[in-house]
Amino acid sequence: MLKVADRMAKEHGWSLNSLQSPASVHLCCTVQTVGHEAKFLADLKESLDFSKAAVKAGDKDDGSAAVYGMASSMPAGPVKQLLYAYTDVKYKV
Repeated sequence: MLKVADRMAKEHGWSLNSLQSPASVHLCCTVQTVGHEAKFLADLKESLDFSKAAVKAGDKDDGSAAVYGMASSMPAGPVKQLLYAYTDVKYKV
């Protein structure tokens, strides 16, 4: 499911919040999303199909899905440091 959220963000510009236990995503409907339901559903279907095919082909999770899943298995202190370092490197100008 987190792979779908990554695809929705990177390829279609939608922002879904990743959740865990169970792995899921949260969508907040705002003024900017109302009226774009058809596009959202089409993008979601494409992202689901793409992600299913990638997993079937043996693709490993990457991006925020991998970081989010790994973070849930670590103690709190290192998680905070890891996420700061990851964010610094990922968004370095």
